[in-house]
Amino acid sequence: MNKQNLRPIDKAVEMAGGTGRGSKARASRAFGISHSYLCKILREGRVPSEQCLAIQNAVNGEVTCHDLRPDIFGPPPIAKAS
Repeated sequence: MNKQNLRPIDKAVEMAGGTGRGSKARASRAFGISHSYLCKILREGRVPSEQCLAIQNAVNGEVTCHDLRPDIFGPPPIAKAS
C-alpha cells in the first residue's frame, strides 16, 4: 500500500510497531490493548473513541484523535501563527 494512502490507524500501527513480523503485537502493547482487539479494529477500520487518546500518545501525537475519528473529534485545530 502506498504510504500516502495509509489510514490513520495503519500509520499509527506502523509508527508504534514497525513493519514486518510482530508489528501488530508491538503496536498493541504500545496502545495498551490486546493483539486480537487491534486486529478487530484494523479489520473493521473504525477506532473506538475511547482508544484514540492512547493511540495518539503512543505515537507522540503524530496521529491524532482528530485523524483517527474526525466524526467525533472534528478536524484538527488550525495552528495559530506566532
